[in-house]
Amino acid sequence: MKYINFKTVVLTLFMSGISLESMAYDVKIDGIYYNLSGTNAIVTSGDSKYTGSIVIPASFEYDSKTYIVTSIGRAAFSTCYSLTSVVIPDGVTSIEQDAFYCCTHLTSVNIPDKVTTIGERAFEDCSLLTSILVPNNVSTIGMRAFYNCSGITSISIPKGVQVIGQRTFYGCSNLTSITIPNSVKTIGKYAFYGCSRLSSVFIFAAYATLSENNSFDANAYGRKIYVLNECVNWYKDAINWSANNGSIEVIPNPEALTTTSVNDANWATYYNDDANVQVDESTTVYKTELSESTITLTDTGSKIIKAGEAVVLNTSSNQISLTYTAVPNTVDYDNNALEGSNNEVTQESDYTYYALANLTQGLGFYKVDSGLNIPANKGYIKVANSSAARDFLGIDGMMTSIDKTLKSPADNQTYYDLSGRRVKSPTKGLYIVNGKKVVIK
Repeated sequence: MKYINFKTVVLTLFMSGISLESMAYDVKIDGIYYNLSGTNAIVTSGDSKYTGSIVIPASFEYDSKTYIVTSIGRAAFSTCYSLTSVVIPDGVTSIEQDAFYCCTHLTSVNIPDKVTTIGERAFEDCSLLTSILVPNNVSTIGMRAFYNCSGITSISIPKGVQVIGQRTFYGCSNLTSITIPNSVKTIGKYAFYGCSRLSSVFIFAAYATLSENNSFDANAYGRKIYVLNECVNWYKDAINWSANNGSIEVIPNPEALTTTSVNDANWATYYNDDANVQVDESTTVYKTELSESTITLTDTGSKIIKAGEAVVLNTSSNQISLTYTAVPNTVDYDNNALEGSNNEVTQESDYTYYALANLTQGLGFYKVDSGLNIPANKGYIKVANSSAARDFLGIDGMMTSIDKTLKSPADNQTYYDLSGRRVKSPTKGLYIVNGKKVVIK
């Protein structure tokens, strides 16, 4: 371990603009500068700028004493243009003012769960950051904390935050969706100005004060802001939609969107194009691919359903709970055969429609009778009509073994081939009866 056991004091350099305070430190250990207070260590700046990838230790030994790293100090990494990533230890509780200001090549930084404060301008002009996960313990996000972080596409504001400061997300031009929890009391002036791609905002706060009607700008045409039912008029007045080309919508349920149509095998389909939706931990999300008469379900590996994608859901419970979220979804939905709509769908005459059900042939997609509509927010499969249109599309892997061997077909049973077509006079071979495979010898 390398360290310098003296405090550096440098005169203010008028031309460089580097202050005396920013150049003072108590000790330098393994390339990281610290100020010491009791047994606590605060990461600070020093004689030279940090570069590359930095891993800050949770603690270190110095002068026969153990110090715990508890804070990223004021301007600690400010204008470290060559800094690319920082790993912050779990014991850190605060990220102070200007901590990462103008770290223009910073692409990755973790914020530990114990952090309660993110100071003013903490990440301002960190334009290469693509996502930030703000821990649930954070109660304060300072003014301009994420100003001009143009690479960020999503950010989650924890439920303990009460104030979103002035210009906090100003210039986050790639931010597409954000959720504001019910703990927030104030949304500061220009907080979301310049967020030109911000298409959906969920405000669970009942009557958050918006500063001078200027928290949001008018650049995101078609934006929807979702609020609680009783607050619609309040926010229409507060946001001043005469200057904002969008709409105020009612959050369908402020706590959860719960699908009640889970069938007796605990399966369901779901679709929503308003925003990404997160499922509960007991639920698995599948995308659906169709090859001739066989459905293949692929586990997306994510609890986030991408807005505008229909999915199949399976739960170990008797219902599935979903909540709107600003968390992004990175799943590849290519070749997803399932479609959906936020509104009830009327069948087109040139197509055959299939819906998920658990009926006589087991779990699969059954042909929807002509004239029946597809319910809103449900997934369905739509296939162009042909002479070989089937009544049933089986799910690959759902029936993997032969359940029964018969010497001859029973008169009181209905038989289907493996493509889902009804067989009037079955002979020798493999068939499906009541959702089970049977062999006739």
